[in-house]
Amino acid sequence: VDVLLAPNGGTIARAAGIPDLTEETSVNGSLGFTWQAMDNLAITVDAYQINIDDRIVLSGRFNTDDPNIGDILADLNVGEAQFFVNSVDTRTRGVDITAAWDSELWGGELTTTLGVNFGETEVTSIHAPPALVGREDVLLSERERLFIENGAPESKGVLGFDWTRDRWNANVKVIYFGEQTLGTFSGPPVPNAEYNAKASADVSLTYSLTDATKLTVGGANIFDTFPTRQDPNETDNGHVYDSVQFGLNGASYFVRFW
Repeated sequence: VDVLLAPNGGTIARAAGIPDLTEETSVNGSLGFTWQAMDNLAITVDAYQINIDDRIVLSGRFNTDDPNIGDILADLNVGEAQFFVNSVDTRTRGVDITAAWDSELWGGELTTTLGVNFGETEVTSIHAPPALVGREDVLLSERERLFIENGAPESKGVLGFDWTRDRWNANVKVIYFGEQTLGTFSGPPVPNAEYNAKASADVSLTYSLTDATKLTVGGANIFDTFPTRQDPNETDNGHVYDSVQFGLNGASYFVRFW
């Protein structure tokens, strides 16, 4: 289906009842603290909330059955149209926790870091222009709402180990991605796309040939982790894997001289 992304202020947008865009407004607050638990252990915690009013988002899809623009789309041989519109208020709440611990290992220095984020975004209100009152489900479809609220995992964690001894440096990073739920192109009654929690790991080993020259070998996503398989007819890229929580290329390895 050809989908027209109609410009704001254009003929089609006005016929659909889409008003001119205005600036978003936001209010945010945060509270955090740091704690030097020991000489070699530091912990930080930051909590935050961000309220955005009149947020500019992509609308749902208006098709050729639409009473306002259906005939216009048919004349253009276009199946559907979408618009950018100040249609929602959102609230994002979250907390970031980090910890860093310095120690000695195998005659070298080891820094262990842990970073965890828990966050949630919620659409708190939908603002329908007068021409679309009662059609909020078209203005903000279930698929677009899920993109706003679940566009990123609600939880993510990174555990890192960085070890240095003389000219050697080794780095290991384990990454956890929380689960996500996103909409499908077909929409209800087609079930939403569920992405299970996943974990991956990156490693590298560096040797300093001189003070200004280094050689690094390493790998990314060495466990060859892929997102949850989906119906390719319902994903953005038409593939069984969709790049949502992380990439879909699997494991990769590299050598770097720098």
